[in-house]
Amino acid sequence: MKLSVNQTLLKAKSHGRKGEIEEAQKGLADLNKPKQPAATQGPPQDIVNQLTNLYNQGKLVVAVEQAQALTEQYPEAFFVWNILGAAH
Repeated sequence: MKLSVNQTLLKAKSHGRKGEIEEAQKGLADLNKPKQPAATQGPPQDIVNQLTNLYNQGKLVVAVEQAQALTEQYPEAFFVWNILGAAH
């Protein structure tokens, strides 16, 4: 069962009042976890920079190859799709 932020905070407070500090900290730490799976997050900025540089240098074949690989790993990275289309 997935808890809302408010439910998680209330649960952490409850654990804290009971002296269950480790459980309270674990609940709060869960709030800091990324909510999106890696596939929906974009590629690291240095990879985006490399892809942009390839495109700007006119190395379109290499840019297409790398962009195709990145679209498989990051299917929702629209910037990569844009570079792929432009390089084609």
